[in-house]
Amino acid sequence: MANVKEMMIRKESLKYRDVREYEGKFYDWKAGEHLLQKGMVVDEIFHPLEHDIVFEKDLQVTLRDGVKILTDVYLPADTDEPLPAIIAWSPYGKNSGNADRFKNLFGLLGLDQKRMSGLQKFEGPDPDFWCANGYAIVYPDPRGIGRSEGDSTMLGTQEGEDGADLVEWVARQPWCNGKVAMSGTSYLSFSQWFIAAERPEHLVCTQVTEALTDGYRDMCLVGGMPDYVFTEGIQNNHEGFGLREDVAEESRQYPFANHPLWQDKIARVWDIEIPILVVASYSNVLHTDGTFRAWRQLGSKEKWLRIHDNLEWQDYYEPKYVEERLRFFDYYMKGIDNTMKQTTQDTGAAAKAAAREERDSRNARVLACARGLVAGNSAFPALQIPSDGSGSADDMALVLCHHGLEDARLEATRKALAWTLAAKPAPRRVVLVEAQEANAGFRLEGLEGVEHVKRSIPEAGKGCWIKEALWTIGAREALKDEKVTKLCFLDADCS
Repeated sequence: MANVKEMMIRKESLKYRDVREYEGKFYDWKAGEHLLQKGMVVDEIFHPLEHDIVFEKDLQVTLRDGVKILTDVYLPADTDEPLPAIIAWSPYGKNSGNADRFKNLFGLLGLDQKRMSGLQKFEGPDPDFWCANGYAIVYPDPRGIGRSEGDSTMLGTQEGEDGADLVEWVARQPWCNGKVAMSGTSYLSFSQWFIAAERPEHLVCTQVTEALTDGYRDMCLVGGMPDYVFTEGIQNNHEGFGLREDVAEESRQYPFANHPLWQDKIARVWDIEIPILVVASYSNVLHTDGTFRAWRQLGSKEKWLRIHDNLEWQDYYEPKYVEERLRFFDYYMKGIDNTMKQTTQDTGAAAKAAAREERDSRNARVLACARGLVAGNSAFPALQIPSDGSGSADDMALVLCHHGLEDARLEATRKALAWTLAAKPAPRRVVLVEAQEANAGFRLEGLEGVEHVKRSIPEAGKGCWIKEALWTIGAREALKDEKVTKLCFLDADCS
């Protein structure tokens, strides 16, 4: 890894701002122990706390190279017994679930936020539920994030080793029974691949929901086509006081997949042998390939696969699937003899049968996906609409998204639409999902031949994941037509 570190391109981090926008309700609370009482309202959009919770803020963890990171811990207030612990690892801020810049996103996606208490880290498990069920919840700020020391990285061995060090630190704490797991969706899941591959002794099991496995193929240079804007968007969450790895610039400087830096950003999932519950979908433009790839390559003998047909966040916070995770963790971390072992493990022929069945359903008819890029005012690159081989596109829908106030971005979307509508053969449906920002109004209404889907984004709710969310909304709209069996996602620099 030493050579890989030398190859990393570093730039100054965006300066951490210890304000509510980033750190949420607890931004000005002092380090140490606090009691969060039942009935407390973290924010009016969330439900009041249903249980008393002990909140340990800014505990210090020393990593193997001496770098110190900060973590928050949530514990049930009604017991002093050691508990199993669940870690949620990401760079989005350890109290980010109720931060101004994140808290409105789930509402945009149609998720009932009253399901949550507001204590949850963005995309992570809700401490109000898990503490009540006998678990400790651990929310770290990784190296270089927030007020944690060091320089931040994204994907790779460094993040894996740091997470493994945290696992072992948690297992040694008096409030932990020595059994540790991980959970979360998106970044909180793909970080698990790298951490679990380090095989920390006390990581008992793990649960993954939608997780890429290869930084090059799944995120930065999909099919060899660069997606700098999305990668830069994720990097903009890396706020701290040190340097940050500029993965977007690495995409420009190291364009080939066999470069050692990209090889280090391939998760060694075959080294993961602990029990694992994997949740995937056929329609996630960022995570689908990596999640299924990982499932096939995992070294785990006890592994479950569930395929969903929703947005990843709605599935993750759906009560029946929260209960599913509870069953999984209870079985492996508490030894509770529940129905987990009787749940079908979709291995081998069973997985293939499930895949065939899912492909035949209306919500998962994504048999082809292509992405083209339009940057600013540049010419649209050649991209043939996927067809069934006969020259017909009668079963094809093309999905675009747009948000942003910049004239260049608006012009890029207009060019992409013009190219699409003039394409031969023409797609069956063209769906444009436009997000309104800052009350600027919708700027692409009334276009002939285009189905226009409108969404409003609160100013504080913007982020790099918006493109993924809008594409998914568009896909669900397109698939309302029973004759659509293929989707093409067109990226007009709208991340």
